[in-house]
Amino acid sequence: METTIFYLKPEAPFHLQTGGGDHETVDLYPRSDTLSAAICYWWFRQYGDLKGFPVQLPFQVSSLFPAVNVNGNIQRLYPKPAGLRIDPDKHHHKVFKKIQWLDAELFEHWRTGGKLDDYWPTDSGDQRLKRNETVLVKDEQKDLGKGALLKTDARTRVVLDRVNSASTPFHFVRVFHAEDVHLWFYADLDPSQKEKFTAMLRLLGDEGIGADRTIGMGRFSVASEKNKALPAGNGKWLNLGIFNPVPGKAEHINWDQSSYKLETRSGWVSGYTLRRKPVPCIGENAVLHSKEKPKGNVPCVVDKDDEKIPSEKRPDFSVYRDCRGYFIPTQIH
Repeated sequence: METTIFYLKPEAPFHLQTGGGDHETVDLYPRSDTLSAAICYWWFRQYGDLKGFPVQLPFQVSSLFPAVNVNGNIQRLYPKPAGLRIDPDKHHHKVFKKIQWLDAELFEHWRTGGKLDDYWPTDSGDQRLKRNETVLVKDEQKDLGKGALLKTDARTRVVLDRVNSASTPFHFVRVFHAEDVHLWFYADLDPSQKEKFTAMLRLLGDEGIGADRTIGMGRFSVASEKNKALPAGNGKWLNLGIFNPVPGKAEHINWDQSSYKLETRSGWVSGYTLRRKPVPCIGENAVLHSKEKPKGNVPCVVDKDDEKIPSEKRPDFSVYRDCRGYFIPTQIH
């Protein structure tokens, strides 16, 4: 596999519903399982087959994260790794908690074993805090622009009952990214399939990702790409995707020494009034201790042969969720 970084430029607001019963809870950035599913969908539509589906796919992707375009130079931001601690006698807890992102230079300093103790801000006036105090940079002179990386708005919509025409209002949340913000992600690709993958990514950008694509939401352009090689770590891995361990492989992970947060991924089958089975997962920024690279699962969330599903609702295909995660090695102590 060859590792490539893709940069995308949002050209419309996104609505990425998390799978709950309402439209108000959304993902602020596309997650790895959402991106993988969207690319697989268009791959099947265009080529009729995807070799290795669903387990041995010719690609593996991380979730998407923000990057800031500063005078033509796109600077990546990484999620603040889980498990980081501060001395409450020296640092303001609320300021530390507000930090969501590390710039690439500071992140690489941490990933290669450097300590962050001297970089934590003591107050909200620290010059290393950027973009509404949510981004921490290594060099306080770094220009990352101004204002929030994104904003949301909620529009009131109405659904009509088909029987009695009764109306039920609900709120539909849209995510707008700042004009200078791009999105980026890692992709491990079979070199022989890179051209197809890039073509599907561009097609996805034209068609949109998430809800309300028919009115132009979720569109983006592929801004650029470049290869990236990461050196080896020392048995500790940072997760940058949605991860559900392969059954029987979780014992390789030292959970007591790891830092992570559990969440449940669910949702609906597109075009069907059919819910996907919920999957317990570990989200981005988890730091797992394992001698082996953690191996993620691709569970079936709708089985086409499930007799519990009424025949009129049952699709003629099974649905899977890509929960392989995306792990990069670290040398933290």
